[in-house]
Amino acid sequence: MKNLFFEITEFRNFSKLKTEKKQIVFYSENPSQWDFYENIIKLLIKKNTICYITSSKEEFKKNKIKNKNFFKFYLGSGIIRTIFFSTLKSKILVMSLPDLNKFHIKRSKYPVFYIFIPHNLLSTHMIFRKNAFDHYDSFFSSGEHQNKEIRESENIYKTKKKELVNFGCCRLDKIIKLNSEYKRKRNEEITVLISPSWGKNGLLESNSIELIKSIIKNKIKIILRPHPDTIRLNPESINKLTKTFKNNKYFILKPDISSIDDYFEVDLMISDWSGSAFEFAFGTLKPVIFVNMPKKINNPDYIKFKNKPIEIEMRKKIGSVVERKDINKIPFLIKDLIKNEKTWKKKILNLRDKEFFNINKSGKVGAEFILKKINEENHNY
Repeated sequence: MKNLFFEITEFRNFSKLKTEKKQIVFYSENPSQWDFYENIIKLLIKKNTICYITSSKEEFKKNKIKNKNFFKFYLGSGIIRTIFFSTLKSKILVMSLPDLNKFHIKRSKYPVFYIFIPHNLLSTHMIFRKNAFDHYDSFFSSGEHQNKEIRESENIYKTKKKELVNFGCCRLDKIIKLNSEYKRKRNEEITVLISPSWGKNGLLESNSIELIKSIIKNKIKIILRPHPDTIRLNPESINKLTKTFKNNKYFILKPDISSIDDYFEVDLMISDWSGSAFEFAFGTLKPVIFVNMPKKINNPDYIKFKNKPIEIEMRKKIGSVVERKDINKIPFLIKDLIKNEKTWKKKILNLRDKEFFNINKSGKVGAEFILKKINEENHNY
């Protein structure tokens, strides 16, 4: 009840803002999404007012930006948020949430221009549901692969064409910047980050004890970063691991997926089909070991597309793929990949420059497009 009262108060505060102060609105579902908006917002608030709506109380408290042009509001994930979206009077709404207009979050009854910013570098037609982006007006693409997939989807399903923007990825830019500034103290101890996806076929849900034992036995330190949905939906799998390895100095559990600090402290990552593997590899230029779990498919139609998902096509280009039956070979593979780290660094760097837009410039591109749209909307009034 206390939460609901606070959400109502926040909604009223937003509603009381003058119309010109809420022309540009960003929505965040969880704390990790801030990284995908940050560079854009920091450029926009130099001269423009931004309203930042979050469903995360943690993010609401943690976000300490103090600027006269930045207004933040907490609306939760219930009825108040639903009312907010359906009645929003704004010119632009920026989100990183697929399936707009399909479930509880609907387009406003008023004319609003909707922009989608992907929260990973992956393809758009296998891990996302069919028609996940149909109700957006614009799509900020991280690379040409997403442009091709969106256009192919529009052709296959005969849906309205969106305005595609060669954008890039603010979170990738942030990882690149922090990685260049980080001075790691190298020692003899090898450290790996296990950062898998979630679901019934996820690495942690499929009994990863054997994998962790084989790595630890070789005196390789593990930082485990489970997906929030694994913690929420299958806490027993995490409890089992912590109980098994709680007294082992080579096992560290770090459940904060929004943090990227661990990326810089480790030698490589072990994953399955997680999008974090790609931001890790292209941000730090370190390789990834992919355990070949069953694919995470939310749209079986992906096989109709000529453009193959990059999460299938690119895995062997940024690391190695290991079958589940061969996980006992992973400790030896870890050492081999580290031994050839310079070769991998060069290979991944070349691929990054080829595949993704506007490295270290995405925030500027996004801000300029939003301002252009605002000017167009003002001209139309």
